[in-house]
Amino acid sequence: MNDLLKTLRHELADLEAQLRLDPRVEKIERIKALLNSYGAETMPETASGQTLTPAVTRSIRRHAAKSRRRKTSGGNTKDKRVKEVVLAYLAARGPQHRKDILNEVVRAGLMGSEKDPLQGLAIYLSRWKNEIAGLGGGRYQLASTKSSEKKSGLGGSVP
Repeated sequence: MNDLLKTLRHELADLEAQLRLDPRVEKIERIKALLNSYGAETMPETASGQTLTPAVTRSIRRHAAKSRRRKTSGGNTKDKRVKEVVLAYLAARGPQHRKDILNEVVRAGLMGSEKDPLQGLAIYLSRWKNEIAGLGGGRYQLASTKSSEKKSGLGGSVP
C-alpha cells in the first residue's frame, strides 16, 4: 500500500510540475485574476469541474433552442433537401447508380465533405425505402416505378 501511495504522490508531483511549465495555465490564472478584479460573477461549472463562460452558456442555450425548433417544426433539414434532390434526379433520369446519384447531390452542394460520402448517401437511401427502391449492383430507382413495372409485368433486370 505504501508503494502505491508513493507512486501516486510522485505521479501527482510530476503532473503539477508539467502544468506549471504550461503557458496556458498561467494565462488561465491571469484571466481569472482579471475577471475577479472587474467583479465578474462566478461562472457555472460543468460536471467535470470545467468553468463555463457566459458566452459558452448562451451558445449552448441557443443551440438547444434551435435543435428543439428543428425537431418540432419539420423544417428544411439536410435529410429533406438531399431527399428532394435524389427524388427529382431519379424522376428525371430513371434508374441510376449510387455514384451518379452522389455526384448530383454533391453538385447541389449538400454532400461531399464527409469522410465517406458514398457511405453517407447509402445511409440516406436506406431510410427512404418507401420512395426509393434498390435494384442491386448499386442501382436505385423510384419505388413507384418499380411497383408499376411489377403490376404491368415489365419487371426484370434494368440495364
